[in-house]
Amino acid sequence: MYDAIVIGARCAGSPTAMLLARRGHRVLLVDRARFPSDKPISSHMILRPGGAALDRWGLLDRVIQLGAPPVREFTVDFGPVRLTSDSPDDEGANAVYLPRRILLDKLLLDAALEAGVEFREDFSVRELLWDGDRVVGIRGGSRGGASIEERAKVVVGADGLASVVARETAAPRYHDVATQTGVWWSYFRGLAPERINIWSRPRRMLGFAPSNDDLSMAMVYMAIDDFHEFTADVEGNFMNEFREHAPELHEQLRAAEREGQWLGTGYQPNFFRQSAGRGWALVGDAGCHHDSINPSGMAVAFTSAELLAEAIHAGLAGELGLDEALEEYQVRRDERWLRHWQFAVSFARMEAPTPEFVGLLHALAARPEETRHFFGFFEGQETELGFMELENLGRIMHS
Repeated sequence: MYDAIVIGARCAGSPTAMLLARRGHRVLLVDRARFPSDKPISSHMILRPGGAALDRWGLLDRVIQLGAPPVREFTVDFGPVRLTSDSPDDEGANAVYLPRRILLDKLLLDAALEAGVEFREDFSVRELLWDGDRVVGIRGGSRGGASIEERAKVVVGADGLASVVARETAAPRYHDVATQTGVWWSYFRGLAPERINIWSRPRRMLGFAPSNDDLSMAMVYMAIDDFHEFTADVEGNFMNEFREHAPELHEQLRAAEREGQWLGTGYQPNFFRQSAGRGWALVGDAGCHHDSINPSGMAVAFTSAELLAEAIHAGLAGELGLDEALEEYQVRRDERWLRHWQFAVSFARMEAPTPEFVGLLHALAARPEETRHFFGFFEGQETELGFMELENLGRIMHS
């Protein structure tokens, strides 16, 4: 009998397992993949709230050593106004990093193993085990292998949008908003940007940022009803978008060497899911998800893993009933991330800026310190979540 079984060993599952094992719990971590392996259709931008979590775990220095350069500034071109600024530090994190997932996920898994987590790769969970209405374990195994049952006091689904735990528990969604954007991106050698660059236009958002090995990621987001037309000629349409909206980068892209394939997705749902029940919980994309046009997914995963591990420990240690502790986890996760999620979904609509928003941008351009706080809000920093409240906006625009 395990204290916890965690399904999914990437940026939500490995930290949850690690944090539980560090508190002395017996944890089984399983994943259908083999490691190291990439997760190409996924964000890999660690914003400052994610870096702060890594720092609390003693892992930020290891992530920095993966070689992705620290990025401290954003430039966002909204059309009428262009803003350039850094963000406030978030605890020990003073930069953004974009390590490739094949490196980052292995680092997180290694940290879980060092904490004493038992790990099984190439292990697919086929169904949950139940005792009445309580989840008590899993049934699964390797491809073509015999079916194996394992039991635990709590089963955690960190297994992404297609979570087997969410499916088996029929966990309902709420704050459910359909996919707003599609995205295509790739990696280029020869760009070497010093900051994260974004061009925000109606129905389009373009960007590029530095990653590992002197590569830069360049991307184009489009309104979802333009995705299939764009996909008919990804390379041609990609370059045309930069020629039209970011001509200063277009010639650099043409001269740069693309490495690897084009990557894209038209499936980016926006939702929260019931993430706690009798003997089970959800974390990471399994429990809440928003459009990657705001790249805070890993920050959400890391901070939610902390909240969940704290709740499970409280339940297992008898500080609270386990079911009560899991319910409290969901409440705390939603309190932490709902306002940011709402902003991310609004940004994903890529609508023309209103006159009021253009007025705010002009006010920010004249107030560099307020621009820093605006970008801190964009990153989802907890100290900046009140930035877009009407009282604060009124103060900025009329001071």
